[in-house]
Amino acid sequence: MKTKHNRVRVVAASVAGPFHCHKKLPCQDYFKFRREGKNFVAVVSDGAGSARYGKVGARVICETIIDYLKNTKPHQVINKTCRAVEIARNKLCQHRLNKGKTIENLNDFAATIVGVVYNEGQGCFFHIGDGAALAFHSH
Repeated sequence: MKTKHNRVRVVAASVAGPFHCHKKLPCQDYFKFRREGKNFVAVVSDGAGSARYGKVGARVICETIIDYLKNTKPHQVINKTCRAVEIARNKLCQHRLNKGKTIENLNDFAATIVGVVYNEGQGCFFHIGDGAALAFHSH
């Protein structure tokens, strides 16, 4: 049975970890999903607690991947995701908070990603760093 991507339901939440709570630091997670284009695309990113601008890195990677994968065919997901990561890294090299505008300062924006691209009953998860993703099929 094929399911149109507009029937996908999303549940998402972010919770600051114990270290952030103890140090009274903000949660550095970011998530985004889009039903526009040919695909449903969702990405979750955890900005590294040790990174000064982890929240910024998480936001930039999520937004870049969403924009880049919205019309990607399933067999192109791996290559297009790698390209989206390159684009996000370039954006962060030029970001106003990257004082040196160099790749050496990218650790200040460190973040993990977990995402999915789904279209008409076919999907592909991608993952860099720690984290997990689940998909359920219901009738």
